Parts: sequence; structure tokens; C-alpha cells
Amino acid sequence: MSVSINDGFKQTLATGGETTIDFDFRIEESTDIRVLKTAVDNTLTELVNPTHYTVPGGSIGVDGGGVINLVTPAVAGEKYTCISNFTETRSTNFSLLGGFQSEELNKQLDRLTRIDQQLRRDINKTVNLREDSIVTGITIPNPVASNLLGWDASATEMVNYAVGDVSGTLDATFTGLTTN
Repeated sequence: MSVSINDGFKQTLATGGETTIDFDFRIEESTDIRVLKTAVDNTLTELVNPTHYTVPGGSIGVDGGGVINLVTPAVAGEKYTCISNFTETRSTNFSLLGGFQSEELNKQLDRLTRIDQQLRRDINKTVNLREDSIVTGITIPNPVASNLLGWDASATEMVNYAVGDVSGTLDATFTGLTTN
């Protein structure tokens, strides 16, 4: 079996009253999917199966995806994000000189391909330096309220800057400039 290109990500904007939300990627078990709800006030909540939703059996093992059933109907303006969640485990062990199990091997290779697709999706959502950059090993500092993130004076490390420090620098930079 082949695996089609799919990033394992489907977002739906609720119009209100929905009790099912569809997703467009294959899952093999109900644990192969994560569901996030973004409330109208932008609060993000990870929903828990079966407390907040369930995955019906007819949605498992289907190439085109399926649905989740919400326990509480959706509110207009909420966003529901379904994300593939394949774990990096392997339960099948092929024995040396054993019979060739092509169906099981295909299942394992398909699972690895889906994990690769998940990783690609997640990597594509990260901040990256240009390919020609020689800077490596950058760690973003923990967030600090009302601070800005920026490069240090040597341009090798990310640091938090207080807004007051930045505004003072900007004031000094723009003092004396004329406007058009």
C-alpha cells in the first residue's frame, strides 16, 4: 500500500452546534489523533478522548480520514484542529529466517512514512535560520512578560529585552531625523 502526501493537520472553524468534526488523514487507533480547541477568546485547550470527544470505529483505518464526535456541541467561532499523533514505537518483530510478511511490513513502512510526515509538518512550523548561516545551537530564552525577543550584541544568541531599553535605543536612533 502507498501513503499519499498528507501533513496530518486539519482545522475547522465552527459555525455553531456541530457535534462532529472531520479530519482528512488516516489513523490506525483512536490515540493516533490529537484534537485542539481554540475558543473565541483565543484560549487553546487540548481535548481529551473520551472526556471531550470520541473517535468512532468507522473513522479508524480509512485513507481519507474520518470524524471525531464532540461530547459538547461546538460554539460558533471556535476552531478545532485535528493533528496526527503517531507514536515512534514499533510493536512488530520480524524473525530471522522467518516467513516474509509483506502485509505487516507494509503496515510498518506506512506508519514510518506517516511519522515522517508529522515531523515534516512540525519542522515546517519552526523558526529557521537561512541555509547559509554559520550560527548553530541557538536556544530561545523563556518568555518574559512585556519583553521583546532579539539578538544579542554579537548576533549569536537570542535574549529578552525590556521594552524600555528598546524604546530608549530607538529614541536615540531617531532623534534629529526629519519626517517627510
